[in-house]
Amino acid sequence: MIFSRNRKDQVEERMNAAVRDEIEHLKTLPVQQLAALPPWAERKLFINNSEVVLYVWRTLRSNGEHLLTAQATRKLIYGLLIYLSKAEGFMVSETGVIRSLGADELKSSWRGLHLSNRIKPYMHTAAHGEIERLKALPLPQLTALPPLTERKRTVDHKKIDLFVWHDLLPDGEHQLVVHAARQTMRGVVCLGEGFAISSTGVARDLNTDELKAFWRRLSYITSQGKPHLYVLVHNEIEHLKALPVQQLAALPPLTERKLTIDHQKIKLRIYRKLLPSGEHQLVAQASQSTFWNGVYSWAEGFSISSTGVVRNSDDAEMDSFFA
Repeated sequence: MIFSRNRKDQVEERMNAAVRDEIEHLKTLPVQQLAALPPWAERKLFINNSEVVLYVWRTLRSNGEHLLTAQATRKLIYGLLIYLSKAEGFMVSETGVIRSLGADELKSSWRGLHLSNRIKPYMHTAAHGEIERLKALPLPQLTALPPLTERKRTVDHKKIDLFVWHDLLPDGEHQLVVHAARQTMRGVVCLGEGFAISSTGVARDLNTDELKAFWRRLSYITSQGKPHLYVLVHNEIEHLKALPVQQLAALPPLTERKLTIDHQKIKLRIYRKLLPSGEHQLVAQASQSTFWNGVYSWAEGFSISSTGVVRNSDDAEMDSFFA
C-alpha cells in the first residue's frame, strides 16, 4: 500500500509537470501559430506505465485575446473515476503580450472531466473536420449555403448529427457554426465551432460570445426536431431586414398568415413593437400544432433604428418579448 501511494504521488507530480512543460512550450510559439491551434487538442502520454491524456484548449475571447489552458487526466478503477491534474494557462494578446491566468480564469479549464467523460475525441473530429471542409469552399459557394444544413456522419463507428448554421449579418459578414451532437443515455452531448468570413473572403474564428448565440437554436432543434420552422422564421427575418425602415414602421402590431409546408399546417406571426428608445422590434414566430406533443414553435427577432441600423435580438430580449 505504501508503494502504491508513493507511485500514485509520483504519477500525479509528473502529470502536473507535463502540464507545466506544455504551457511553457506554448509560450515560446509565435502568436500567429497559437491563433491557428484548434479549439481542442489531446495526446496520450505514458507516465510510470499509466496512460495519461493531456488536453490543450484555445478559446478566442471577444477582445481578441487567446486563452490557452492545459490539463491532464488519468482514469482510475477501470475508468469509473478520473484524476485531474492541476490546470495551467495563459492569455496572449493580438500583439503577442502574454499574461498569466488568475484562479477565476483557470476555472474554465476544469472542463477536462466533462470532455474526457462525455465529449469524446470523435466529437471534436466531426465538428473540426466539417469546419475545415467549409473553410476550403469558394466564397460564392459558402455564402450560398442555406440557413441550416443537417447531415449525419460516422466517426469511429459512432453516429453523429452535424448541424451547420449560416447567418448573414447586417455588415455583410457571414457567420458559420458547426454543432456536432450525439444522443446518449445522459442526454444530448454537443460540441460547437465556428468562423466568420467577410464579403472579401477574410476569415476569422468566432469568439465565445458569438458562439453562445447559436446554442439556443441547437437546443430547440435537438429538443423539438422541427428544422423547417427554424428555416421558415429565419428566411422571414431576412426578408423583413431587406425592407425600408418606413415600411417596417408602418406594419401593424401583429400580422398572421397560415402556410402549408410539406403537408404540414403552420402559423406564421409577425410582431412589431415600438421600443422606448425609438427602435422598432420585429419578431417572427412560426408554430405548428401536433396531436401527440402539443405546439412546437420557433421565434427570432431584430430591432431597427429610425436611421435603419439593424441589431439582432439576443436571447434575453426574446425571452422578455414573450414574457
